[in-house]
Amino acid sequence: MSSWTSLGSLRENMSSLRDRVDRVVTRLVLNRVNTMEEFNRYVSKLQPREFPRYREMSPLKRLEFETVVAVLSLELKSIDFLDIGPAFGDSLDVCHERGANRIEFIEWDPFFFTFNRLKRWPIGYQMNHLRGLHHLEQRKFDLIWCKGAISADRFNKWPRRKTSQGQLSNWLDHLLRLGRPSCTIILCPHWINKDGRRKTENVEQSVFARVVQSKGFSLLPTIPNHNHEPGYPSTFLMRLPSQARSHGTGCLPLARS
Repeated sequence: MSSWTSLGSLRENMSSLRDRVDRVVTRLVLNRVNTMEEFNRYVSKLQPREFPRYREMSPLKRLEFETVVAVLSLELKSIDFLDIGPAFGDSLDVCHERGANRIEFIEWDPFFFTFNRLKRWPIGYQMNHLRGLHHLEQRKFDLIWCKGAISADRFNKWPRRKTSQGQLSNWLDHLLRLGRPSCTIILCPHWINKDGRRKTENVEQSVFARVVQSKGFSLLPTIPNHNHEPGYPSTFLMRLPSQARSHGTGCLPLARS
């Protein structure tokens, strides 16, 4: 390996380390923020990239969620709701306005987590959902929404495809265990794209789609105002049975402690 290559690798590692340190510092600072006023001042000072962008997209994101609720004829009043990766929290707001009983979310980004935490009424978990779903109470939710918080291409990689398939299968098992009987689970993954073209052209034949459908999810027809090319072309739906059944029917038995 040349000295130039070694120097380039060192710079990349140092940049990655600085990013991790910055995230930790940001998280520690935001964990002490107790009001929206404090939060807005910190956002204005630090100028994070994603939070202002999602704030501008809030009306669109709200429409996306409301459209799916209408198309699937979902009742939000008195339900227990979980959003995995809510970002600005538009789905949380809609459920709150329509009388949901309990609203919870999982969010890793410190800005989005803090913003939703400061709304006071939702219950938040600041963690990586790919590793932490087993920490949540099982058979608890009536509706689980996950749009954009999972990248389908993460599980299509070669030569680590078998390992990735196993990781996805385990994640789905934990996800299914969170739903109580008759729970509706909506999964809309993000697909990597550039210049209007997806990295994975045929999403229906992808590893991700095959594994998800093997768990009992169905691929929905395109929903206008929700699905859009090239990043969000597919939505997968699971309606758990009204009575818990054995593995392979779409409702998993409770995991032993």
